[in-house]
Amino acid sequence: MFQEPQKRRNYIIYILFIFLSGSIFLVDIFSNKKFSNLISDNIDFLFPVSEEASGLIDSLELNFIKNKNALISENIRLKNEVIELRKLKLINERLVEEIRSNNELIKNVNLENVVYYKTTILIKNTEDEYLISGGRNINLNKNDLILNEEGFVVGYIVKVFDDHSLISTIINSQFSIPGIDKYGNQYLITSNREELLINSIYIEEVNINIDYIFTDVVFDHIGQFPIVRLSNEEVSSANNKISAVVGIDYKFNFNSNIYIVKEKWKP
Repeated sequence: MFQEPQKRRNYIIYILFIFLSGSIFLVDIFSNKKFSNLISDNIDFLFPVSEEASGLIDSLELNFIKNKNALISENIRLKNEVIELRKLKLINERLVEEIRSNNELIKNVNLENVVYYKTTILIKNTEDEYLISGGRNINLNKNDLILNEEGFVVGYIVKVFDDHSLISTIINSQFSIPGIDKYGNQYLITSNREELLINSIYIEEVNINIDYIFTDVVFDHIGQFPIVRLSNEEVSSANNKISAVVGIDYKFNFNSNIYIVKEKWKP
């Protein structure tokens, strides 16, 4: 019975407290926070902060900012070092690949009377012909052979300029080169851009157990270099003719390791 008035008084007190808080908040807003500044000043008076403590706080803040800046600078330095290490890694990988390619070329084509000029692709035209570095400046001539890193013929020079040359490649529809197998059979190898078409033009011995077809001095080449491998390909023989079709897997790009083969100069 006496609890009901007590609850009512509590409600009234709560309402008055909320009303008073709201009024103080509104007064503080419309007085440009003079009231809150006054309270803050009184608190500073009741709990003063010494100049030493204030200086210590400022020093800690300054050290924190310096340490933060030092960490940022160190992170930037480490990031730049990682970028440089990645660049060196890529350069090293390219050099290792170039050494491997050169060793592969020497292993497959080891003729003492020839020299290999490493060249680079400069431009590709609409007929899948490439402009490469090297021309009259290194005594290049028309029909000089172009080898890939495995020592296979992938093209030949069709036009020579002062310091660059135009080559026809195995992915060019005008590509055509004669070759010979180990039995003395002669072939004409042409391209439809996706495949090499091998057709015999002279038969010495009908035998489809052919490993490689090579260039040869009989065609005014400076030596024997592999043009195509037939050991794992289907070879047909009919009417004293031998033929085969081989897919072109080699891909030309501006990073291709290709070589111009020339006969060594004799003094």
